[in-house]
Amino acid sequence: MSLSDYEKKVTEFLIRPENLPAALEVADHILEVKRLLVLEFWRAVADRVRGSIVQFPAWVMRLDTDDKLFRGTGEPGITLQPKVSNSDPGFFAFKLGDGANSGVFYGIFCDGRRSSELRSIAENLPEFRAVQEKIETFPTQGWGGWLIGRFLDELTNHKGLRENENIIRMSQGGALADRASEVFIDLFQTNAAEIESINVALATLAGI
Repeated sequence: MSLSDYEKKVTEFLIRPENLPAALEVADHILEVKRLLVLEFWRAVADRVRGSIVQFPAWVMRLDTDDKLFRGTGEPGITLQPKVSNSDPGFFAFKLGDGANSGVFYGIFCDGRRSSELRSIAENLPEFRAVQEKIETFPTQGWGGWLIGRFLDELTNHKGLRENENIIRMSQGGALADRASEVFIDLFQTNAAEIESINVALATLAGI
């Protein structure tokens, strides 16, 4: 049976007079169910990440609002950034985010007034050499404004967080949040010292 045939049969089933009231009742609640599961995912990840940065006093965690996290617009999520940061030329920060229909992603991105050229600025710093080898071996997408980054396709099956398949995954326990937290925390803890040194050098460059 093709997908269109299946969808047609489902529709025909739902619009039967004996089935429609229950279908409408479920439809009224399903958006809230999705919202709760998406927010539970992000709160679980945030709790794990928050606990992992206790030994890194120079960093602070930012979690986007519930509304942004649920809607998935503007690539919301969790950011680990320097407590003291300079906007010019900018700084490097760690992010685990929601790419809406593209799924969950993570990496190290550039922020600040000169974020588009921040990598070329950082590459001239001696502090950059310590992290360069790690960066070159990271399976990066090559996004503009990012030092490294990739989608967690192995977790979300190449689909958005709010797709039914991933909603079902999130309803079955904390495995998805556990794994997303694990890879993000590992990226941070492995690179935090070097990225912190680069950010300090960038701040000195800016005269701060």
